[in-house]
Amino acid sequence: MKKPSFTDLLVLVPHPDDESALCGGLIVRAVGLGMKVTVAIITTGTNGRTLGLVTRPQLAAARRTEAEKATAALGVKRLHFLGYKDYNPRRQKVHDWTGVQKKLLAAIPPVTEKTLIVSFPPNGLNGHPDHVRCAALAHTLAGKKNTGLLCFTPEKPAAVLADNPGYMKGAERKKLHLKPTHKLRLSQEELEAKLYALSHYRTQALSILDYIRLGNGRLSAEHYALLRGKAPAGLLDRK
Repeated sequence: MKKPSFTDLLVLVPHPDDESALCGGLIVRAVGLGMKVTVAIITTGTNGRTLGLVTRPQLAAARRTEAEKATAALGVKRLHFLGYKDYNPRRQKVHDWTGVQKKLLAAIPPVTEKTLIVSFPPNGLNGHPDHVRCAALAHTLAGKKNTGLLCFTPEKPAAVLADNPGYMKGAERKKLHLKPTHKLRLSQEELEAKLYALSHYRTQALSILDYIRLGNGRLSAEHYALLRGKAPAGLLDRK
């Protein structure tokens, strides 16, 4: 298989489980190609579900452990937690991420023109405030460092469902949908690694099931939109 044009992959996501659910196959492929893969998780995920498995105060530590096991299953050796608070849907509170870019750059290996940043599209997929802010951070960082930017995005925009309080409105999400430019067809080995990684997120099992259901069970392919940089030869197929 042809070597990718980028040597480093930076997966930037707001919550533990985003990396495995949305680009687990890409991570496995990149590791297999010898790329240096870094996963950076912005928040603790304290406001996610507990499913009665842990108490609310215990959730951040539980999700950190789940993320460590999941990313290890994907072959990741560089995992960084920035420790910010995530959006609280019960209070509709967006927490402060002051200094997030500086903290990120201090924690991870240098971001260069050989780095491909992977993150959310501008609509955050489902309009979640943390997803949208993460997308903006990735776009700003890619521009500042003159590097590649790849966003995971479905083949078709999601149907406009009822708006969640505090989220980006459905009509705006649909307007900002990115059409995929590239597709990753997962091998059996890559798919199995992705599913194994997801299995570690026990506290977020319902979220994982929602992800599978909304994708109509199509787990054997991931779709991406390349916003900056040349096509990552050897890593993705043209759409």
